[in-house]
Parts: sequence; structure tokens; C-alpha cells
Amino acid sequence: MARASMARLGMSVLLSASLAMSAFVGALAGPLADGQTAYKQAQYAQAAKLFRQAAAQNPRDGRAHFYLGLAYSRLERYGEAKASFETAVNHLSPGDPLAAKARGNGALMARIQLRQN
Repeated sequence: MARASMARLGMSVLLSASLAMSAFVGALAGPLADGQTAYKQAQYAQAAKLFRQAAAQNPRDGRAHFYLGLAYSRLERYGEAKASFETAVNHLSPGDPLAAKARGNGALMARIQLRQN
């Protein structure tokens, strides 16, 4: 009887671990990851759409706003890119390397906008 209980407990632990891993993998396969794939394939409009979805799902995810800024910059939507980079800076921790990149990219977008006007 003890063996049967141990077997059930072992199966329960394996099932819990499997479910946790499935949830983790599912989280990776969301709009942020799909947007990164589209961006790498130079599908910038599709990437922007997916990054907007990721930002809408989690408005405090600075990475989603950063990558949205990159996609907008490739689409030459510099004002929206600048705004996305600024939002990214506000939601990333100061020590995050993406925060420094977002600040630099935001400043670049501002310079480009000035030249266009």
C-alpha cells in the first residue's frame, strides 16, 4: 500500500512539473516571441502588430514597448517609435541594458523627427 501511495505521489509531482513547464513554454510562445520572429524575418508591420498585442496584454512589460519601438522605427513611424522607447524606459529597471538602448533610440528618433520638420 505504501508503494501505491508513493507511486501516486510521484505521478502527481511529475504531472505538476509537466503542467508548469507547459505553462512556461506557452508563455514564451506568445505575441512577444512571435513579434521577435516576425522582426527577424523583416516583417515589420506584423512585428509591430504582435508587439502592440504584447504591450496590451502586459502594459508594464518594457521589453514589449522596446521592441515595438524598433518595429516602428523600421516602418519609419518615428514619433510612435520615440513614444514606445520612452514607455520602455519607464518600465525597465535602470540597470537593464535595454533601458540604456531605449534611451539612446528615443533620442535618435527625436533627432530624426527634427530633421524631417
